[in-house]
Amino acid sequence: MESAVLMVLLTLQTGSGLAVSFAETDDRPACEERMGRVQAILRLAPDVSVVDSGCYPSNARFEPFDHAPPADTPHRHYLVVLDEGAAVIELQKDATACAVALGNVSEGSRRYCASSYQGRID
Repeated sequence: MESAVLMVLLTLQTGSGLAVSFAETDDRPACEERMGRVQAILRLAPDVSVVDSGCYPSNARFEPFDHAPPADTPHRHYLVVLDEGAAVIELQKDATACAVALGNVSEGSRRYCASSYQGRID
């Protein structure tokens, strides 16, 4: 499968934990354009801050982002590791497992435990 460019966006909302969202794009310019549009909208939201973001080559695929997922949509926990030019996203059993996995990631990487309603498509 040919690698797409994955937009990764980590946000913190007042009263919530760290959240991550994903969007698959065809190439880096398309990803950067989409990221710019999303960040412009988020700058208008007083209770949301962008913690980290970027566009990374990836074979990982995710369900489409949904602004209002159904109430029964599972909440997933991901270990997100961002390095120069690479993103590693690993589904974790729960927040505790993610915290343990986070401790095993080498220093120097931007690494996060974040939740998402988006499931991985494999």
